[in-house]
Amino acid sequence: MVFEYSAPCCSVVCGKGGGLSAWFSEPPMKELEGPTKNISKKEADITELMILIENPDSLSLGRRGRGKILLWLKNLKIAQWADNHFQTAATMDDIISIRLEGNGVSPGFIRSREIAEIIEGVEDMIIAEVIKADPKCTRDEIIVGIYRIENKSIGLAFKTTVASLAIPAFIGVTNAISHEGYEHLTPQALKSLRTISRFTKKHYCNAIFAVNDGASLAVLRPSIDIPEDIVIEGRSEIIGKVLRVGGKTPKALIETTDGSLVYCDVGKEEAKSMGHMLYSLARFTGKCTWNTRTKKLIDLHIDSVEQFADCEIASSLQKLALLAGACFSAIEDVPSYVSKLRREDIL
Repeated sequence: MVFEYSAPCCSVVCGKGGGLSAWFSEPPMKELEGPTKNISKKEADITELMILIENPDSLSLGRRGRGKILLWLKNLKIAQWADNHFQTAATMDDIISIRLEGNGVSPGFIRSREIAEIIEGVEDMIIAEVIKADPKCTRDEIIVGIYRIENKSIGLAFKTTVASLAIPAFIGVTNAISHEGYEHLTPQALKSLRTISRFTKKHYCNAIFAVNDGASLAVLRPSIDIPEDIVIEGRSEIIGKVLRVGGKTPKALIETTDGSLVYCDVGKEEAKSMGHMLYSLARFTGKCTWNTRTKKLIDLHIDSVEQFADCEIASSLQKLALLAGACFSAIEDVPSYVSKLRREDIL
């Protein structure tokens, strides 16, 4: 079955087997259209739309597009659903909260270290999901700080500098918990959820996720198991530029040739040499860890660095010709040969 939702500046088609497409048009605005009557009666259909909207692998929406869908849902008199599940116009006054409740859990009876691990985990979880949604953001720009700790069981309230991105990211995590579908979360978000899950199992309590002290968006119970990632480890290398390096425990930020950002552990001696390579192209070798689910590099411990010398393009091509030119010396029609290569007619 395929459901079609229409709105003044948005049309979304979704459904199992029906594919998914979304597009946004510019004004002029038209009168609200769409199967308002049917949608208001189908909470399941709305929930499916919500999941698709918040699933970046299925649907690519900017903040503007999210805002249009939010307004559309409110026009359809689904304001409560929209308010609970969509916070596109979030501000610094918006609060993310996680309440640890049940079995006598309260401040003074739980070790500070355990609470600190959860606070750190929440920040790491939201930062990872925000960067996934908007790769232009950096960790330094995103603060998810503890706002208050309440003595009602244990209530942890957070505020953030990027609420317009952090609130939807947090809601995306709550949807994953509610539907027990974690395949679209980042490895760091899953790691943080495991930290919270271990706490709920140890103390046999619930972790209740909410926004602005509103209704519960999701409850992580002791019976819920967060899947473990299966990883592959081995030695490999990446090529990129050093953007940042240092710290008491040395870490480096590397931008790979495809534009991806990789945070790496690095030895002190390597960190010293990398300090002189800022924004220079280099080869980084070390122990790598890949996530088998996402097939992405999740960790790299650098133990060897080789900086590439700056070289003019003409000089580089001459050196390349000396190395491999003989293999292509018999080719007379170069454009035709390259065209065939691109079509994979010959290889």
